Amino acid sequence: MLLPFEEGPPTKRLKTSIGNALHWTPDGRALMYIDNYRSNIWSQNVNGGNPVQLTAFQGDQLFHYDYSPDGKWLAFARGRITTDVVLINNFK
Repeated sequence: MLLPFEEGPPTKRLKTSIGNALHWTPDGRALMYIDNYRSNIWSQNVNGGNPVQLTAFQGDQLFHYDYSPDGKWLAFARGRITTDVVLINNFK
C-alpha cells in the first residue's frame, strides 16, 4: 500500500506479491524489489500492470542493490552463503 505523509487512507494498493528490499525507481513511478528467490530485481509500476523483471541473473544470491544518485547505473551485491558442519570426535 502507498500511504500519504499526511493523515488519510492509502492512496494505492498494489495487487502483487512484492518481495523484499524495496527501492523507488529514479523517476518515482515504480517500486523495485528482489524476488522471493533472491536472485533477480523486479519493478512494479505504482499505477498497476504486471511486474517487470529488470535483471536476468543465473545462480548466486542477490543481497542488495540501488541506483546511482544520477539514476544511470544500478549497483548490486551478489554471492553465495555457504556453511559447513564439522564433527570432531575424541579431541584431546
